[in-house]
This record gives sequence, C-alpha cells and structure tokens, in this order.
Amino acid sequence: LLSDDVVPRNLTLAVIDEQQRFGVDQRAKLLEKGEAPDALYLTATPIPRTLALALYGNLTLSYIKHRPHDSARRTTRVLSREQQGDAFEAAREALDRGEQVFVVCPLVGKDAEARDAKAAGRAREADAAGEEYHPAVAIEDDADLAGDDVTAATREAEMLQRTTFADWTVGLLHGGMGAEAKREVMEQFRAGEVQVLVATTVIEVGVDVPNATVMIVQDADRFGLAQLHQLRGRVGRGEKAAEVFLVSASQREESLARLAAMESTDDGFELAAFDLSLRREGDILGNRQHGASGLKLVNIMRDGAVIEAARADAQALLEVDPNLEEPDHVALAREVRLAFAHESAIVGG
Repeated sequence: LLSDDVVPRNLTLAVIDEQQRFGVDQRAKLLEKGEAPDALYLTATPIPRTLALALYGNLTLSYIKHRPHDSARRTTRVLSREQQGDAFEAAREALDRGEQVFVVCPLVGKDAEARDAKAAGRAREADAAGEEYHPAVAIEDDADLAGDDVTAATREAEMLQRTTFADWTVGLLHGGMGAEAKREVMEQFRAGEVQVLVATTVIEVGVDVPNATVMIVQDADRFGLAQLHQLRGRVGRGEKAAEVFLVSASQREESLARLAAMESTDDGFELAAFDLSLRREGDILGNRQHGASGLKLVNIMRDGAVIEAARADAQALLEVDPNLEEPDHVALAREVRLAFAHESAIVGG
C-alpha cells in the first residue's frame, strides 16, 4: 500500500492498526494517497508518543478500557535471576493443568554488541545534555532480524527442552525464520502440540492462544514498558487466570522502578502515563519516536490542563478564522508560518 504505484481511486478512510509499528513518514504517506481522508489509528497500548500526539495533534481519543474476559485475572511479578526458579515452577504447574507457556527472550546475537554500543553512545549524549536516557528494545519485525544471530533464543529453547520442560514439547519462534516456518510453529502451539513456546518479540501482536496462561520474560529490563504490556497481553486471553514473570539481573534502581510499575498495575493507560513521565514526549513535531523534548517550557505530565485549554482555544479560533486572516490574528499567523516553515515547503504551501 505504501508503494508509489499503488494509488486508490478514492481514498476517504484509512485505518491503521497497531499504529505504533509504523513510522511517522509511513502514516503520512498513506494518508497522502487521498484528499484529506479520515484516519483511524488503533493501538492496544496508548504508548507515550500516542498520548503526546493526542494532546497536540488533531486527534479525537476513544478508549476501550474493558478486557474481553474480565473474569480472567492476570498477575505480574518481577524476579531476580536467582529467583527465576519460581517462574519455572509456576510454568510447570500450569503445564500439569494442561495449559501452555511463553518464554520471551530479548533480541540478542551478533548485532547486539553494535546495538549496545549505540545505546551507550546515546546514554553518554543524554548525560552530557543533563537528560536521562531510557533504553527500550525496538519492536521486532523481519527487517530487524535480517542478518541477526538468534542463537541465544535457540540455546534457551534447547536448554529448556533438555532440563526444565523435558516432559513437554518446546517450540522456537523468531523473526529470522521464514514465514512458512513461523506459521507452522504457531499452528502447533495453537493446537497444543507445542506446550512451551520460546520466542522473541515477534509474538508481541497478533497471537491469540487462550490456553496460554504463563509468560516468562528474560532480561525484562531491556524492554520498554509499552512493549512489556503488549507482550503480557498474550496470556490471560481466555477464561483462565494468568501469571507473568519479569526476570531481570539489573541492579539499576531506575530499571527496577520501571519494572515495579508493571507489578503495580495492569492498566495500560496508567503505564503509558508513567512511561511518559520518565521518557518525556520526544520531539513531537519531528520523526523521533522518543527522547528529549523539543519543548522548553512545557511538561506534558505537569501541564496537562494548560495544554488541553490551549488546544480548545486553538480549535475555537480556527472555527471562526481558519486561515488566520483577521487583523487580530496576523501576528499569530506569522508565528505559525515560522514554526511550520519546513512542513510548508514540503507541501508547497
């Protein structure tokens, strides 16, 4: 759909599901294929950037706050590496009951050193600027894994099959596998032929196995809060209660505080607000998905009421003078042109 030679005859509505998986330019390119089409963005977790765009952009928010099965309870526990035996014991008990288990590994391998070096560089830059850096593993897709070494997940699956889960069948799923191989493993897991699925974050979305009730996330501190919340949404999708175990060897107070937030609430909206308070909203007028704010005087968490009032005033003003042509609005029109000069040049306005 994003290809230049794909042009709808009359695009009036664009629905972008899992919108956080798409870049700013990708979403804009899709909308440019019609004349001011209506747009509906969907996401299972209101990630910080979505909140920022909702506050500043021309978006109307709708929330679905109730899970399909409210009777199914899901608990989350943070465990140290020394305590991970508790997680595997809970997994074995679930398997004895005929239920199924996810074990999630972060994206690691021969490209991991390069990613870690980049993260270290960003952390140094943030320190030099007097800002905090909060690393988060990128959402994984096939492109992310091109040329990557996924032996860590493979070793985990082999080790668990030999030891902890020797009495059950352990499967492996990662983005480096071919489409047919991935589909086959998921079908085996859905059918119950595979009881334990070791996977990378390729399972973050689009996986629905109601019989899966336990998830163990290794090195959980390497993931962002929104991503962890998306991952744990893979369990507790049926009538049965679910348990999520976040295993981390980190001793950093900041990392442990982030993970503790996962224990304290199962509400994605609360987590998004907490994540936003840590990471700030990023440069919301640019293409960055996270990072230091380009706004010098405004703090989204602190000044929420002021922001909403300003937005309401702006909407009211545009209803009576959409082109800012009235004498009282000349100065404002000039500031708008200066602020959006780059965007105007792009659209030829």
